[in-house]
Amino acid sequence: MNKMLWMGVMVMAALVAPAMATLTVGETAQCWSFDQEPIGGNFVYADQDTLENPFGTPLGMINDLSGQGFGWGNGAIFGPEFKIILDIPNQPIPNPYKELTLEMRYQGDITFSWVADVETGALFTPVRFDVEDEGNGWKTVTKVFRFEPNPREELVVIGLKGTQEVTGQPVDAVLDWICVETVCVPEPATLVLLAMGGAVCVMGRKKA
Repeated sequence: MNKMLWMGVMVMAALVAPAMATLTVGETAQCWSFDQEPIGGNFVYADQDTLENPFGTPLGMINDLSGQGFGWGNGAIFGPEFKIILDIPNQPIPNPYKELTLEMRYQGDITFSWVADVETGALFTPVRFDVEDEGNGWKTVTKVFRFEPNPREELVVIGLKGTQEVTGQPVDAVLDWICVETVCVPEPATLVLLAMGGAVCVMGRKKA
């Protein structure tokens, strides 16, 4: 019986070993504080002091949607209506899903906010959406997305439109900062395999 149990343990170990390889967690973190003025809406790099992305260089681009252009001052971008496009490199890991957390401080209205696979254009599932009202028109939003399978690269698009809260009159939208974090999580099946392996070991101890 003991010999059979040990054979079972070895078989489970062979199954769990490749699964454990997928436990490598791929994480990225990047912020844009707009301390430096964007030049004509060209690509702007994430802040180097917040950048933790070993898979590539995160980039951002600002597009005017109002026809009136946008401005910059005091470390913020402002304008009647514009969108921010962020390109976040990542590394696919076999069989995990990924969660992406978007945080931003702004004044105005969010007209759309979504995340897609930059290669296929597939949209990802929003998991959580929180807005904190700081007063004086300032808000901080946190939005979490989940997507599976894990893509190589994500595209984040956020639209901002200026609207005065009380009167509803158009004003400039203001973007103070934006941060994006990603984390790759092992799929549930991998965790089940690991749990089964642990159970076989426990059974072997009890019957010994």
